[in-house]
Amino acid sequence: MSCPVCQKPVDALRARHVRIVGGHVTAYCSEACKLQDADAFGDVLASGRDAATAPVRASTQVAIDTDKSASNKAIPVATSADKSVSSKAIPVATSADKSVLSKAIPVATSADKSVSSKAIPVAAAVAVKSGRVKAENTSPVFAGDIVDETPVVAPREPAAPVEAAAVANDAPAAGKKSMVWIVVGVIAIVGLAALAYAKLAGGGKPNAAPPMTQPTRAIDAAPPPDAPVAASAADIKKQALQVLAQLMDASAPRVQRVAAAALARTGDAKAIAKLQALIATEQLALAKLEMSYDIARGGDKSGRALLQQALTSTRRDEKGDAATLLVKLHDPSETKAVATLTEFLSISQSRLSAAEALASMKNPAAIKVLDDIAADKTVPADQRNRAIIALAHAGRRDVIPQLTKLLTDGSFNASAAIALAALGDASAAPVLRDQLRIASLQVEAARSLRKLSADVPPATLAQLAEAMGGDKDTARAGAAEAVLLLTGDAAWADFE
Repeated sequence: MSCPVCQKPVDALRARHVRIVGGHVTAYCSEACKLQDADAFGDVLASGRDAATAPVRASTQVAIDTDKSASNKAIPVATSADKSVSSKAIPVATSADKSVLSKAIPVATSADKSVSSKAIPVAAAVAVKSGRVKAENTSPVFAGDIVDETPVVAPREPAAPVEAAAVANDAPAAGKKSMVWIVVGVIAIVGLAALAYAKLAGGGKPNAAPPMTQPTRAIDAAPPPDAPVAASAADIKKQALQVLAQLMDASAPRVQRVAAAALARTGDAKAIAKLQALIATEQLALAKLEMSYDIARGGDKSGRALLQQALTSTRRDEKGDAATLLVKLHDPSETKAVATLTEFLSISQSRLSAAEALASMKNPAAIKVLDDIAADKTVPADQRNRAIIALAHAGRRDVIPQLTKLLTDGSFNASAAIALAALGDASAAPVLRDQLRIASLQVEAARSLRKLSADVPPATLAQLAEAMGGDKDTARAGAAEAVLLLTGDAAWADFE
């Protein structure tokens, strides 16, 4: 073909200076001729602005039928193609045999080879030969139809001929698709505007969800399944029996004796047998007498027999101790024990101790001695206090005010609380509960509380249960005996 300006022969397939006019490729021999052909460009603008004849614009989709892939990597391309179409932004309408990649505004191309564009819509430079359109060189085409002159080497793969009229035929379809996208965009914009208005009308904040309310239900008094369940009194009592049984087999005779004495209170035969075995090897007379009392308290007659035998001893202290322990059994038939203690009332050194022992028997001679001591201001205060406490064990309720005052005395509050409990006075209960925390006082405190039928807080039982697991064996035995007195048979608390 010839250059339309200077009429020089131009190879349309290899021309470096081209322009698309009216949907056809016009080749020029030089850039000067291309620029001089301004009228041709003006004629195209004047001829109409339909998709088939208008030049490519930055905001217009161009449909160009291509034989090979068109590359556009920015704005997506909607395509009709024989192969896959790759798009990363807005669709581009194209008819191609290969994949389409887009980097700019949508372009539809018809070309034999791949077209690469990195700016505004790209159309393949095509050459007309024998009534066929083939893409030989590709270059970016900008708005205003100014074509870049950078040559692009055509791929070696032969191009499939495509009728030039296909370019014009694909253009209307591209226009329709473009209109669809425009409508969709307008709808989306309207929707976003409505949403923004709704947020502004509501103060810019989303509506708060209504507060959730829990349905009313009955509260289950039982603890949750995973919560630790407090041990019951029966469980703690069972634990106490087990602790005492284990301590009776301890290596230390002292521990065995304390544990067996506590367990013998329940009448346990094994504990009584353990005490009898310990008596046979014991060297101290007083220790033998105390174990004999523990056996007798447990209901075994052998213990009483051993105490009665000790009344015949030539030693005054041994006779006095045996008589005192026999009187604690509250047996009126123990006349010999009472007679022995009555003799001691005439001995100044033993007078108060003998009267204290005989008070529980309500012995008249002993009560007279106690009254004399309590009223004598020349007698030391501690002896007068001891006499007052002994009178309470004799059943004298007139001493309750004096005992109440002694509850605040650190030296006599424990004995005063026990004496008030013997009279059935519940005012002693708080002091007795406090004494359950003291190892040396807890057994008698537990016994007095049981005599009062006073309630013991579960927390106190839990503390005693914890003490049964302590490090000191004798303290463990004492805590276990206190538990038995509080939770066991009421008869277990009859004796000291």
